[in-house]
Amino acid sequence: MQHILVTTDFSPESEAAFPMVKELLSLLKPGQGSATLVSVMEDLGQKSAQFQFALAVLESHGIREQLRQEAEAQLEETRQKHFDGLPVGVELLRATKPVHREIIDYSKQNAVDLIVVATHGRTGVSHVLLGSVSEKLVRESPIPILVVPVPQEKA
Repeated sequence: MQHILVTTDFSPESEAAFPMVKELLSLLKPGQGSATLVSVMEDLGQKSAQFQFALAVLESHGIREQLRQEAEAQLEETRQKHFDGLPVGVELLRATKPVHREIIDYSKQNAVDLIVVATHGRTGVSHVLLGSVSEKLVRESPIPILVVPVPQEKA
């Protein structure tokens, strides 16, 4: 194992996978492995309008560029906070297809040996509406997936 991919959507739940990635990196010999922290940028406003009104919405390049810059800054901040001093790079992907497909395609193109993803623990309607990226990755990825459960709060 030389290249680990870990996903984030910047939610606290996605951070549940980070300790596992650190542990895996510590098991590798220095210089023998690395990880990439990946986030996929979706255009939710456009997707929502297309779904609700069945029409395409032209996106302002300026707004899209500003969102990309903010997401890249947040990705780098997350890397520094959780992986400083470790061989971890960052990659922001712009979604042109479903998020899980973007992750799979990036992984295949970049010789990823393992994808690490946290579950979000959604159930019921939110699971049906939002789906589960981790679930789709497990079903469709030819690359091994390590799914890290998010600790549930005790009631």
